[in-house]
Amino acid sequence: MNTFSKSELRHRCLESRQYHDSRSSSFYGQQLVKFFKQWPAPRSILLYSSIHGEISTDPLFEFFSHRAAVYFPRVVGKDIEFRRVETLAELIPAKLCPEPAADSELWDARQGDTMAVIPAVAFSTDGQRIGYGGGFYDRFLSRHPQILRVGIAYSEQIKSAWAAEAHDIAMDFIVSPGALWGSKHRICR
Repeated sequence: MNTFSKSELRHRCLESRQYHDSRSSSFYGQQLVKFFKQWPAPRSILLYSSIHGEISTDPLFEFFSHRAAVYFPRVVGKDIEFRRVETLAELIPAKLCPEPAADSELWDARQGDTMAVIPAVAFSTDGQRIGYGGGFYDRFLSRHPQILRVGIAYSEQIKSAWAAEAHDIAMDFIVSPGALWGSKHRICR
């Protein structure tokens, strides 16, 4: 069990991510595509626009956009909703990260067969996640347990286990450029 608090882990991992420039971020994003090529394409992908040194999701968008409908998060109050994006140029600057327009197609849970690619500051080897502290993804995922939850991270963002809180939602898989972790909650399709 990790001896750091979630806030200490968040701080340490954010510090380590600052060393990734856009070139390395893009390179690692391209590496992740290799893992996703091995999986059957779902009908819908919930993606996000990478920020603050996260692994670039641009290569994932390019890969998925030819295989599935791709949706990006939009903050609405204390929640997020996902809206369809057909080109990255459709994303507009927003408070937390670039978002789709409010009038673009809304993701509908009834579409079924959805994979969410989830950002985090850190992941544990047992699938837990530390986000930025707003709870947006935990609230969204708690309402949609049927979604396949896949976290992406640099290898240094993968940590040993910590005590999960009641509201924390575990990932089904975590993909880093060098490894794939599966949780006890779900196996590969």
